[in-house]
Amino acid sequence: MVLKGYYPSMSLGFTILLAGLNIVAGCAAIVFALLILFDKFSMALGMLYVTLIALVAGLVAIFAGIFAMVGSCQESPSSIRSSSYTSIAVIVLAGAAAGYAFALSGGLADTGRHNWLTSFADEQKRLMESKYACCGWDSKAESIKTCQSALPCVKPVVKAQGKKLLILAILAGGLAAIQLLAIFCDCCVAKKMKTQQNKDHHKSRLATMEEGHMKKLKVKEETSAKTKAKELKKETKRMDKSRK
Repeated sequence: MVLKGYYPSMSLGFTILLAGLNIVAGCAAIVFALLILFDKFSMALGMLYVTLIALVAGLVAIFAGIFAMVGSCQESPSSIRSSSYTSIAVIVLAGAAAGYAFALSGGLADTGRHNWLTSFADEQKRLMESKYACCGWDSKAESIKTCQSALPCVKPVVKAQGKKLLILAILAGGLAAIQLLAIFCDCCVAKKMKTQQNKDHHKSRLATMEEGHMKKLKVKEETSAKTKAKELKKETKRMDKSRK
């Protein structure tokens, strides 16, 4: 089966383009999620689950892109349908990651304050104060003894981690937007494929019927030729007998 026509070819081209974009965006989401996942300060501020959701969304987006690419190149309706279903899963995961990221960004200061006072070891506090050039969470009184800066850590830490959450939310939103476009193109391509399959099936059926009709005509002609040959043979024998 080969899709014919200007608009079907355009739909197929856009589907392949979006499939490639899906794979690239999925890889970008995975890389950024891994960067956050291996950042001990991000994990200390409760960003583990949102990062894992974004990571899974990126992986599923790659599979959606692969299904769409295979379905478009091989013109396989089943692969196109699989791509659409996978894209729906990506939309759910990406939406959850974006919503979770925005919710976390509003509570970073409170989460950091709670962890600083209850669960952070002195070594963690020292590393954070050294990285962000700050002392204590809300005031220098909460810092370790060797800290010299007068700037509290709440502002630089919340700003830096908030940027990460914002980028994560943007990536998740971008993934969801790509899926919506991909599903639209998948539906167009699947419809065109089904129409083309029906046309090909109809042509094949007509060709089969015509071939059967031609075979019947051939058999009929051969039978008629054999009958005429027998009659001619009988007539020849009669003529020979009458001469004798």
